[in-house]
Amino acid sequence: MKKVVLLVLFLSILLPATVFGAEQGINVYIDGVKLQFTSKPIQENGTTLVPLRTIFEGLGANVKWDAKTQTVIASKNGVNIEIKLGQKFATRDGKRIPLTTKPRTILGVTYVPLRFIGESFGNTIEVKGKEIYIISPEPPSFEYEAKDSSVQAGTTPNQTTTPAQSGSNVSVQEIGKLSNRVVYIETYDASNKPLATGSGIVVSSDGKILTNFHVIDGASSVKIEFND
Repeated sequence: MKKVVLLVLFLSILLPATVFGAEQGINVYIDGVKLQFTSKPIQENGTTLVPLRTIFEGLGANVKWDAKTQTVIASKNGVNIEIKLGQKFATRDGKRIPLTTKPRTILGVTYVPLRFIGESFGNTIEVKGKEIYIISPEPPSFEYEAKDSSVQAGTTPNQTTTPAQSGSNVSVQEIGKLSNRVVYIETYDASNKPLATGSGIVVSSDGKILTNFHVIDGASSVKIEFND
């Protein structure tokens, strides 16, 4: 019995009090959907730390773990971030960003700073007590209104065109229903060596896919991975 008591006391000294304390009640939502953590988030120095795997998968980011350097490498939509355990800074697209709390491993679970990750990928973070909301950026609009309609086929000078459903609002839930249009892209050069990775979105029924130019710039072949 003494050994058990001593072990508990020893762990309570080693681990932050927040691991055992009231901070276990933190809930995180991405576009209204609650994330299910196998290990609960913790807070330290005003920073929320969350389990690595759950947050990156929830945000749809590609993540790799370099065991040799203890570094987390993640990418999404052309943004690349690196977080090294035990260091009070991270990098975003090669730029060094200071962190208020060091990412680290606790009881076999790797914890990383929530706000840094969410905002690095363009999301908005809202904190309401113990409820944290991650809100995805609005998708780009594909509507087009001609400034000089005379250059369009089938129109006459001074004739204007109105974009379909101009000014219509789309809810977060409606955007979520379109998530199956998102694709993962890998590009290769003429020697079949990897060039870049990124994401794209299917924008037409005949299979047209929109992506950033830098993803396909200089590519000789492209691999597209759909959600199925």
